[in-house]
Formats: sequence, C-alpha cells, structure tokens
Amino acid sequence: MTGERAELVEGFLQPTRLKIVALLSGCASAQFRVVRDRLELSDSLLSKHVSGLKKEGFVTVRKSIVGSMPQTWLSLTWRGRRAFVGHVAALQKMADDVVWPAESQAPD
Repeated sequence: MTGERAELVEGFLQPTRLKIVALLSGCASAQFRVVRDRLELSDSLLSKHVSGLKKEGFVTVRKSIVGSMPQTWLSLTWRGRRAFVGHVAALQKMADDVVWPAESQAPD
C-alpha cells in the first residue's frame, strides 16, 4: 500500500478482528471466554479469527489448566500492538483528512 493507507493492516480491516485486537490492546492478556462474551461471539467464530491473527503474528495463545478446568489466554504480541497503533493512526489520519482536507480550509 502507498500513501495514506500505508499503515493500514490488512488483517485488521475485518471488523471482528479489529474488535479482538482493540480489546486485547487494553490488557496484558484476556481469557478466551471473556473476549468471547465481551464481543458476543461464538466459540467457533472467535477461534477462527484468533487463528488468523496468530498466523499473522499478532496474537499469542496460551493454554493452561486451573484446577481441572482448561483455560485459554489471548494476548497481543509486540508486533500486534505496533500494528494496531499504526492502523489506528492511519484511520485517524484518514478521518482528519476528510474533516480538514487542507490547512487553508481549517477554521481559525
């Protein structure tokens, strides 16, 4: 990509993936079930998107057993955090360019 879309991340253009990454950006890690419930997704849909984000190196998945219950934890990688920040900045720039297309048109 070139120009103002240079920082947009292809993997984040899908709204569900963007929501997952946005939620994970606000914490060190989150339980799979918490992400599922917060975003009102099915287990299979969340799993599908997490697999894609993991494949791209944006998300890590850690499984553990607490007592006798299996738990899955999701977290953003540093690559994922940097990509999300760049993606949001690019979206903000695009929005700013629409609102204020030229300095000469900005109000005083």
